[in-house]
This record gives sequence, structure tokens and C-alpha cells, in this order.
Amino acid sequence: MAAMKTQTLLVVCASLLAAGSAFAAPPVTTYDPIAFEQRFHKADKDKNGRLSRTEAYAEFPRMPEFFDEIDGNKDGYITLAEVRRAVARRKPAEIHKELGDLLFAVVNLGRFLGHSAEAALDGTVRKFVRRFQEIERRLHTQGREMTKCSLAELDAIWEQIKREEKKQGRASNAPRTKTSTAKARS
Repeated sequence: MAAMKTQTLLVVCASLLAAGSAFAAPPVTTYDPIAFEQRFHKADKDKNGRLSRTEAYAEFPRMPEFFDEIDGNKDGYITLAEVRRAVARRKPAEIHKELGDLLFAVVNLGRFLGHSAEAALDGTVRKFVRRFQEIERRLHTQGREMTKCSLAELDAIWEQIKREEKKQGRASNAPRTKTSTAKARS
């Protein structure tokens, strides 16, 4: 049972960390004010410019987490103005705190599994630098500048490098042991 929980935690953490591309893909859940406003009006069955809890919960499945925070005047309804004010209140410090909590949890998971978070991060940084330098090298040989490439182009090159490394057995950032170092030299 403990092994299954550990495996599940690993899958969740790996998915969270690997969800985006190496070139800063947007987060999976972003607030799109235009789309939100359209959905808000769709949910507003009474067409009175405000949503009851029932209307909000029916259209926005995660709304129970936020309704009370958004309902500024505590009248049991939310308006678009209240939504805009709630979004504006979100401070970078809150994001910073949540990011810190996530990193702390991942470090503890690594420790629980017997791995050094510092060594794992060092390996990932080395892998990133190696791939990034390879992108620069390839663009240079083509006479192109990185600043003139789209993120899609850079991401495509990145993915190609990853595939090539995997074929060569080089994609891992696992720490080298004495055995793997000896094999690499032979």
C-alpha cells in the first residue's frame, strides 16, 4: 500500500513539474477574463448581472473554493466587478508562498524516497544547460539568431534534441555512480 502511495505521489509530482515545455508554456489553468465573462453571462439565468451560489457552482466546478472570497459584500451573490476585484487582490507574494510550499513538498518526497533534491536539481540544470547550448549551436550553424525564432521553433528543436539524447541513452539526469562512470569511460 505504501509503495502505491509513493508511486502515485511520484507520478503527480512528475506531472506537475513536466507539464509545461522547457520554454515557459503558459500554466494549465489561467484566468481568461473574456472567456470568464462569457461563461458568467451564460450562467446568469436571471440576467440580473450577478450569480447565486447555485448558478456559479453549476457553471464553474471550482467555484466553491473561491465564492466566499469573491463575494465582497457577503450578499450571497457575485458580480463581475467583484470577480475583477478578487483577481486584482491576488498578490505575487501569495504565488511565491504557494511555490515555496510546492518545492518544500517535492524536496520532502525526494528525501522520503532516499534521493537528494540538490543532486536531482543539479542533474536537471546540467541537462537543461546542455540542451540549451545545443540549441544555440544548431542555430549558429544555420546562421540564425535565437531572438528571431518563435517559441514553437525553439520548442521543436528542444524536443528533437530530447529524442536524440534518448536514442543515445543520454537523456537521464540521474547521478552518476562509480559503475556508470566506469562504463561511460570504456
